[in-house]
Amino acid sequence: MKQDEFIIIEEFCSFHEVEVSLLQDLEEMGIIELINIEENLCISCETVYKVERLIRLQRSFELRNQDLDLIDTLLKKIDQLEKEIKMLK
Repeated sequence: MKQDEFIIIEEFCSFHEVEVSLLQDLEEMGIIELINIEENLCISCETVYKVERLIRLQRSFELRNQDLDLIDTLLKKIDQLEKEIKMLK
């Protein structure tokens, strides 16, 4: 991947007004992957939508970082079921 396909997590977190520890927690839970580029931790542009979605849910429902693992699992199942429904139509 090219370097311009990544966002430095400090910039992402500053823009979204979240702590860097949130993204580190998401990585520890296996929800996202952080990439080290030139001594900067980065997130892929493909992953941004997923993280933004989790941030919105966390804020809306006042969830703890640990709850996001369950939410991610449920969102994956919902997406999978929606795809199956589309295939049946």
